[in-house]
Amino acid sequence: MNINDMQGKVRKGGEEFSHPASLSKSLQMGKEVWINDSYWLVMPFKLKDSGVRLTYAREDTTQTGQKADVLDLQFKNVGVTPNNRYEVYVDQEDHLVTQWNFFTNATDSMPRFSTPWDGYKQHGKIMLSSGRGNYQLSEIAVRESMADAAFESFDWTE
Repeated sequence: MNINDMQGKVRKGGEEFSHPASLSKSLQMGKEVWINDSYWLVMPFKLKDSGVRLTYAREDTTQTGQKADVLDLQFKNVGVTPNNRYEVYVDQEDHLVTQWNFFTNATDSMPRFSTPWDGYKQHGKIMLSSGRGNYQLSEIAVRESMADAAFESFDWTE
């Protein structure tokens, strides 16, 4: 699907959806999953996205004892969950994100969870973290180009 114009195809159990309402609902769900999952992978690259309110909060230490600058990340009328808030811990020496605290509501005083950002590795031309504590990311691949078939057919494989 194209998340910008919401055009795409959906197949479940080998059958392609053709009913407009079912297709639209599934494409919307796909966009929301993409937004959430991409945030778990590339959040540091999205800190200056349109609608993001980013402010310096304080100096603190991570759960592993690293000194970090903490950024408060909130949203203004964007995204699937605009009331969420994050505290993003940036290591003072290497300037990589090393932890985030997630708040379901921006007004919450305590985070719902905190996870590390570790396991950094070079992927193509960018550095990505795969470690999220209990939520490890795997099979990360970065490509500079993609075969057109990946966007045109359900039968595409690498």
